[in-house]
Amino acid sequence: MTQVAVIMAGGGGERFWPMSRSSHPKGFLKLFSENSMIRETFLRLRYFLSADRIFVVTSKDYTDKIHEEIPEIKPENIITEPFPRDTASAIGLAAITIQKYFPDAIMFICASDHLIKDHKSFKSYIEQGYKIVKQKSCLLTMGILPIRPEIGYGYIEIDDVQSDSNIYKTYSVKQFVEKPDFNTACQYLRMGNYLWNSGMFIFKVETILDEISQHMPELYQGLINIKHSLNTSNQNQVIENVFNSLKKISIDYGIMEKTNNLLCLKLDLNWDDVGSWTSLSRCLIGNSDNNILNGNVLTKDSKDSVILGDNESVIAVIGLDNIIVVKTKDAFLVCNKSSEQEIKKILGDMKESDNLKPFL
Repeated sequence: MTQVAVIMAGGGGERFWPMSRSSHPKGFLKLFSENSMIRETFLRLRYFLSADRIFVVTSKDYTDKIHEEIPEIKPENIITEPFPRDTASAIGLAAITIQKYFPDAIMFICASDHLIKDHKSFKSYIEQGYKIVKQKSCLLTMGILPIRPEIGYGYIEIDDVQSDSNIYKTYSVKQFVEKPDFNTACQYLRMGNYLWNSGMFIFKVETILDEISQHMPELYQGLINIKHSLNTSNQNQVIENVFNSLKKISIDYGIMEKTNNLLCLKLDLNWDDVGSWTSLSRCLIGNSDNNILNGNVLTKDSKDSVILGDNESVIAVIGLDNIIVVKTKDAFLVCNKSSEQEIKKILGDMKESDNLKPFL
């Protein structure tokens, strides 16, 4: 069977405004190295897959950026959505497209903007996941062993052990859980049977399409229409017509919470979905005051902060702790770390203002 990977690069990352914009989402930011996050994801996959086995699902607005960041990927391996319709539609489109090239494919689904530093362990877990799916023809989700009470992630409640092979353990899934409050997250950590929902999956193309046909028949019919149009002159029009009629539904809601064919592979792995400015403090080494600094920045009597500037001006911070300061060429963000979830609300206000829309 042909092992492939699909990078989900649909955009988003509003909480990284003002560096992340609708035209330049989080996956294209260079937060941890000289490479963008999506390129780091591609290089991580190259440890065990050739470039022609790696696909990207993205908006048509980002196709050129994908070519720039990952020139090794063939144009036909960039699968474009005409409209964002969440992960169920994106994964379905990837599956029906990949099936044309590799009918026997096993797909690994991952995000473009997660941070995983241990490439060796990552490779071993994914290769084990391919083996499990090849043997069992199941839907396999990846749960991360939690190391703190995290309120920014969804969780997976696992049940009985289904297989135990050295470090690789799979479990039945009791339920998916939305992002909890802090006390509930602490309880999950103590109980030990809750894992972080990584949003990574492995399944055969035929298996996921069969599940979609059972639980999301409208999407399945649209995918069949798309299948008949692939590599024809009206392919783009058919895809646009199909997506125009689809509702926004995640793969978790649409399939994973309904199927009886789901297992969870537990990953004891240093993983972070880097969902906010505060998360940089977990992923980067701060100075002696635990400040993450970049650009021309001066601080005095300030600690536990993220302050990112540029080389065009100076940012001076005095006597302030636990703050986020981000300066770009045309925008400036200042907020307390405890209020960073409000960034999305600020952007919502900006969308209502014609004068501020160009800064989104």
